[in-house]
Amino acid sequence: MISGLNTNAQLYQMPYAVLDFETTGLGTDARVVSAAVVVGKLGENKPTVAFNERFNPGCPIPEEATAIHGICDADVADCPSFADRIPALLETISDRILCVYNLPYDWGMLNAELKLAGHEIIPWSGVGMCVLVLARYVDAGERGKGVHKLESVAKRRGIEFSAHDARADALATASLLNPLLRSAVSKRGEKFSTCRDYWAWQRCEAIGQEMNLRRYLQTKGIERDEWPWMDY
Repeated sequence: MISGLNTNAQLYQMPYAVLDFETTGLGTDARVVSAAVVVGKLGENKPTVAFNERFNPGCPIPEEATAIHGICDADVADCPSFADRIPALLETISDRILCVYNLPYDWGMLNAELKLAGHEIIPWSGVGMCVLVLARYVDAGERGKGVHKLESVAKRRGIEFSAHDARADALATASLLNPLLRSAVSKRGEKFSTCRDYWAWQRCEAIGQEMNLRRYLQTKGIERDEWPWMDY
């Protein structure tokens, strides 16, 4: 939860900020090259782009990253650094519940950039909604490689977009919020009352999903060190 919101407030009609990053890679040393924020209210279908910028990461962008999001060194040579735009970015997400398709990843990237800039980081507990966890819960019966990727979940709901563009990904995620919430409520047979109630459910569901994935990987002899929902 970003500062300024009451965690005991009603979930529906709560102002949200959908955040999406494109980066130089997936490792712990990756840097952000673009960010978009889409704002609105849960329960309403009026998403608005509030922030959409590119950044000079201060390091070369690997070709494999460019192949995914299409952003190369020349595209960001004259762009500001992430640190330069921290105040503007934080203003757009302030007093809103943070919604991200893969919350642990983007939350980690945000805090990594904040830390590099000498800025206070955002604590994990109650930080927001992970739309990936929600999609895995609602579409638990779907099978096949990539069925829970953003573009796959969106396509099943008639939402078409150009993936791996921060603005397009954020808008698609915002468009999924209400349909997925309705489906989750129908599946569990109970509405989410407050923001804190949703966070508690999400945390339990996400830990269960991680435990299932961990057991599966162990059957394949694969070990992984990062389990954000279980470890934080």
